[in-house]
Amino acid sequence: MKKVNLLIAPAAVAAFFASNALATGDIIAIDVTGWQTWGGQGAASNTTASINIGAGSVITGIGWDVTIATVGASWQSEVTFDIGDSLGGTTNVFLSPGASQTTPGTGTFSSNGIIKLADASIPDIVVADGIVEIEAFESFDDPGGSDGGLTQDANISGTLFLQVVAVPAPAALGLLGVAGLAGRRRRRG
Repeated sequence: MKKVNLLIAPAAVAAFFASNALATGDIIAIDVTGWQTWGGQGAASNTTASINIGAGSVITGIGWDVTIATVGASWQSEVTFDIGDSLGGTTNVFLSPGASQTTPGTGTFSSNGIIKLADASIPDIVVADGIVEIEAFESFDDPGGSDGGLTQDANISGTLFLQVVAVPAPAALGLLGVAGLAGRRRRRG
């Protein structure tokens, strides 16, 4: 499996979670240029990525601006991204940007912004350990030989977007509550 590790430095993660923008969800852009599909889900040569977005984060929306160029008989609609947490949580999103293109070839596909998962009746993705796993794969792997002997199915370029909201740990919420009470008590005294 072709693995891409995208890790954010701890200081950047701290700044990321301290920002006010996170209250409504910050957008993380993931460059998928050079990603490839070689077979069905879990195929050894499919491109995958592990992205550290911070423990306890929740993915509330997704978006995409990608170009898919298929190889051989593979259809554009077969290229799929599996987006979920590394612990095998209960929610994964299977995104097929070219779902309407049931032909081989090259196509460019856009969500035209962020799509809230809740608006699509999909539960948010809770990322308990902070690691998001993404795999590009073929939803239907063409049988051997049908693509002229090639094993690669598609080349991908562009960007995926994740809208992420930080969920503070209970201990942090407790500290904020104690600080609030202390501040309130100080004002009265």
